This record gives sequence, structure tokens and C-alpha cells, in this order.
Amino acid sequence: MSTRLGGVSPAPLGMNLSFNVGDNEANVKQNRELFFGSLDIKLDELAMLRFTIINENVGMWACPLRAFGSKSRRPSQLAP
Repeated sequence: MSTRLGGVSPAPLGMNLSFNVGDNEANVKQNRELFFGSLDIKLDELAMLRFTIINENVGMWACPLRAFGSKSRRPSQLAP
């Protein structure tokens, strides 16, 4: 879990990891690189899902692809 402490986005966004709150795309990418980099995870190693919670708040779940084993496929490799 992350907080909004730190990051490059202006207050009150801070360590914003979402493209859906009006933050600058470059800031979000840099925040993601900082956050996941601190966990030794590169952005191209992530599987990211977007979901809506009952009260319509949007959340994000991210998991390193390596957590699924070496036979995992990236979303771009999955058949439609």
C-alpha cells in the first residue's frame, strides 16, 4: 500500500500513482518509477488492474509479473 507522502506531484497529490485525478502524466510516471523502483520493480514488469469500489472510488492494483512465475504472459501476449 502507498501513501501520498513524497513524490513529484504538487500538493495535495504528492506521490500520486493514478492518471485519473487530473495530475500531469509525466509526474505520475515519475512517481510510479520512484515508488515501484524502491521495491526493485520496473514499470514494464507490472500487471496493473483498474477497478471501481462500490462507492465509485477508483483504485489500482499492481503486481509484479514475476509473482506469476516464468510462464506468465504479458497482457499484450494474451489472445483476445
